[in-house]
Amino acid sequence: MANTKEFLFTYCTVQRLGALVVPIDVKLIAQVKKESAE
Repeated sequence: MANTKEFLFTYCTVQRLGALVVPIDVKLIAQVKKESAE
């Protein structure tokens, strides 16, 4: 187990990346749904 500071830093980095990735995923899913609906 890494020390707490390292763990928190990694956790914050992952959260930040997740916050960037999620909107992209939502847009892609919306696009795919739109295309499959047509």
